Amino acid sequence: MFTVVRPGSIHAYQGALGVLNDLHRGRDAGRTWAGFIDAIGYFLIFLSMTGLGLLWYLKKVRTKAFLTMVGGSAVVLALAAMAR
Repeated sequence: MFTVVRPGSIHAYQGALGVLNDLHRGRDAGRTWAGFIDAIGYFLIFLSMTGLGLLWYLKKVRTKAFLTMVGGSAVVLALAAMAR
């Protein structure tokens, strides 16, 4: 596989996967793309908070939903700890 180095960059990438990784990280993408990444992050935080707010008002499923949320968060944190 060929390694391609973009002009003006000290980072090398390999193929389409490297391009997607660079876009995901915002590396060498410019201020507009970095702003877009930030806006999407803020939108996802807002979406999560509204979902939690809606769950709070649903008495029948509140306990199960919050237990599921805590369990899912524990799994994510465990996977993140194993990835280090």
